[in-house]
Amino acid sequence: MQEAWLDIHQGGQTKRYALSAGRTRIGGAGCDVVLDGTPDPALDSSELHIWMSPPRVVYVGRGAPPLLDGRAFEQAPLERGSSLQWRGAILIFGQGATVLEELEEDLGQGGAGAYEGGVQDEVAGRVRAGLLADLNLTDNQAVKRWRAAVLASEFDPAACARELLAGEQVPPGDTRLLERASRLQRDLLMSAHQRGAKGVQRRARAATRSGAAYLLANLIAISIYTLVVLAVMLLVRVQYGTSFDGSLDRVIGIFGE
Repeated sequence: MQEAWLDIHQGGQTKRYALSAGRTRIGGAGCDVVLDGTPDPALDSSELHIWMSPPRVVYVGRGAPPLLDGRAFEQAPLERGSSLQWRGAILIFGQGATVLEELEEDLGQGGAGAYEGGVQDEVAGRVRAGLLADLNLTDNQAVKRWRAAVLASEFDPAACARELLAGEQVPPGDTRLLERASRLQRDLLMSAHQRGAKGVQRRARAATRSGAAYLLANLIAISIYTLVVLAVMLLVRVQYGTSFDGSLDRVIGIFGE
């Protein structure tokens, strides 16, 4: 049987707990895994039971059930990357070789090159997970939870990437992910030009162009308004014989005094 564990994110910390081959109880005092801030069992004896072979989770208790990948449940199967939300904690189910074992195996087979490949895969996975969230191509509830985790300073990039990649929803033939990756690549490539003296000069030129455009737009607007006023005055003069000379003379007289 593959090794299995839970990564528990709570209170700005992440802890990993190994799961036994049989049942693992999660809850208050007396359980195999005790969550911080759990009520006294005499007041609330609710627990999560995780069973292996096959992996599944069972909620034993009363009241509102916890969430599995954003959905309420009483019992449900678990997959690698499944996310449980209960009592202010996020529990990520993992299964397979541990990171240390994977690195040792890679180093034993391919040396440093294999290790570098593992790091590159991790980098690619995290970037892909971010793009999936940006394009709404993964589980929306998971995205909301991890955004809340960032705001609460409880962000775990590795666990976040695993969960978002597990919920990937990219239709066959969809090119949005590739197009967004290309734009991100271009932005990162040109980021140096947005800093230092060159960046300041570029922003200054852009500001000058914007200021000139604003001034020109206002001059055009004032000219149009003036032409409209003159047209109205001419129309009143032709239709009704009204003269504006007297009015203009009085205005001049006021300022002349």
